[in-house]
Amino acid sequence: MRITVWYEDGGLEEFDTTALTTAGALGAPDAMTDVAVRLVEGDGMWAELSWYDSASIGGGDEQLAPRRAGCRAHLLSEGELARVRSCDVDGARWLTRVGPDLVDERRLSELLALLYEPPVEGMSLARRSVWLLGHLADADDGLGMDGALSLMGMTRASYQFLSRHDAIVPDEVG
Repeated sequence: MRITVWYEDGGLEEFDTTALTTAGALGAPDAMTDVAVRLVEGDGMWAELSWYDSASIGGGDEQLAPRRAGCRAHLLSEGELARVRSCDVDGARWLTRVGPDLVDERRLSELLALLYEPPVEGMSLARRSVWLLGHLADADDGLGMDGALSLMGMTRASYQFLSRHDAIVPDEVG
């Protein structure tokens, strides 16, 4: 997994877990490795590594490699995360700074794909966000604005920043 971080000052940082996903990288017979990248409130960005122990595979019907806890790596402190402009995982955009906060673009895209039939690739992030919140509000399922924004992967401040920009984009442009 390759995690690429661009900072507001133009700096770039890249984390590559390739060396940790080879057989024996954790000092054990490794059948498979998984890496989970998470944002931890108040503590920045972490990568958590687990592996599947092929030495424990039994014979016959017991062909299971048990999952073992590996290690955790503190990729970015909360202060560093506050300076992030955007973050990609394996070449796909994950986070983008919008106004004061980071927006989870993967979550937004997944929800749009679930609820919106026409292609949205040509729509701006502002237009997609405004449409999606309007659609969720029309559903009136008790989510409320903060619940809907949480589903969309953004904060109220980021949404307000985007919706101001959407209001100035004519329909035929966006």
